[in-house]
Amino acid sequence: MGIDLLACCNRRIGNGCFTRFWSDKWVDNGTLKDKFPGVYALELDKSITVAAKKAQGTSIDSLRRQPSGGVESEQWSQIQTLITDIQLTSMEDRWCWTLEGMGHFSVKSARVAIDKKILITTGDPTRWSKFLPKKVNIMVWKMIMDRIPTRVNLDARGVDIPFVLCPICEGCSETVNHIFFECSFVTQVYNRFARWWDIHIPGLSSYVQWLEWFDSVRLPRVHKQLLEAAFMSLWWHVWCFRNSCVFGSMSRSCNAVTMLLCFHCSHSKAIVAIQRFIFRIDLIGAIVATVIQKTQKRYMLVGHKRNHNENKYSIINLRSGRKNKYQNAKGSNVYVKNIDDEVTENELQECFSQCGTITSAKLMVNEKGISNGLGFVCFSTPDEATKAMNTFNGYMFH
Repeated sequence: MGIDLLACCNRRIGNGCFTRFWSDKWVDNGTLKDKFPGVYALELDKSITVAAKKAQGTSIDSLRRQPSGGVESEQWSQIQTLITDIQLTSMEDRWCWTLEGMGHFSVKSARVAIDKKILITTGDPTRWSKFLPKKVNIMVWKMIMDRIPTRVNLDARGVDIPFVLCPICEGCSETVNHIFFECSFVTQVYNRFARWWDIHIPGLSSYVQWLEWFDSVRLPRVHKQLLEAAFMSLWWHVWCFRNSCVFGSMSRSCNAVTMLLCFHCSHSKAIVAIQRFIFRIDLIGAIVATVIQKTQKRYMLVGHKRNHNENKYSIINLRSGRKNKYQNAKGSNVYVKNIDDEVTENELQECFSQCGTITSAKLMVNEKGISNGLGFVCFSTPDEATKAMNTFNGYMFH
């Protein structure tokens, strides 16, 4: 394989009795016989140990003659300095493994060295999100490598297909860059995604441009990991939506992909960290009802706001005080999504008041005061909240 693992082994000097001065590798950058060939040629005892050489000091008794001028004198001067700097101890000489900081051999470090030598590496490491299923990570990896079976890729592989136009917009050839970045449909999804996260996404035409922009985004480390996971989930749903357009009967609605994405991503800008989630959204029925609507109109989605303590994977991280606080309001709140920008809090409260007594109604706005299309309505009893969910699920303001 062309890998010299012995070169990764160095002698660590102890008492110097078991290390050969000239032929063992106990200094950096190889053996002394290779570094100082002129003086090595003059050496009478080429198997002399480090301890014996140290005992001789700077004497030339082990050389067959006095070093002449030029290169020999320069090399001999460097060897004298090296001998003077040797510090012997009572410990025995031992081997050390240079690929590990502690000097101990490990199979992992050897495996890494072999992999670097024989495996083909690419410029960028594979991006893998721990927050997403394997199937999503694998799909994104295929997208990055341009291995997604788009119509252009299928045609390039000799598959007989009638046309190579994008099945969503039918305006351009279906390439990876088009289906995930340039398609007019995907542009609408990006716009809603940007409003959801309250960030600015510039016009992107390829994954390389996206990566350059994403690296320039300044966010806390955990938030940035979650943002990347949200983008990867977005690409997954875009691809699933594309397949549904080709093989199924799904309507070509931007709302469908946006709402599916919001449901599967469990993070929003308002959340400080994963451990601080205090609620999650239950919108399965509303999403299914909306996906089958063959229209571009916007429908509100209404569902219970659940206490985050119900999540068995996070309950141990929440304090008992927070648990009691949110347990009292369990089932009394509903979450409203896809609210038109013109709707006010008073109009929202008036609309839902027919279902019961409302204690509060709130619209979520960004720092500029513009509605995010999200809101909460708090009822006095859980039964009223359930009635509101059943009444307004799929309802559209006029």
